[in-house]
Amino acid sequence: MKLQKNGVFMSLQRILSDNMKRFRKKTGITQARLAEIINSSTNYIAEIETLKKFPSPGKLEDIAKALKVEPYELIMPINEVLNSEDKKSITYKITSEIRTLLDNVENQYSPHIQEDNINKNTDR
Repeated sequence: MKLQKNGVFMSLQRILSDNMKRFRKKTGITQARLAEIINSSTNYIAEIETLKKFPSPGKLEDIAKALKVEPYELIMPINEVLNSEDKKSITYKITSEIRTLLDNVENQYSPHIQEDNINKNTDR
């Protein structure tokens, strides 16, 4: 199975490898510690991450649990995977951008609105 990511085709195995590495680094878990948690060898984890092996569904679930993610997150292209911290970060950035835009609009049109209100009040 091949999936396209940024114009490059990636195999499911490559996606798993990249996501495992990313989630391991994010959680601060070494290959050795992950192997220990899932009752496996460091060599086995290294072989998954270097595309030499693919875990069974049961091992995939064990790996996901150890990395505190859902199993599907390990096999989804990175642009599809957003954890709650990513979502918070994106939401914060979008909110900040919206506030900046609203401030700019207010600063740009506020003098005109105030002038219009003064003219309306003096016309009465």
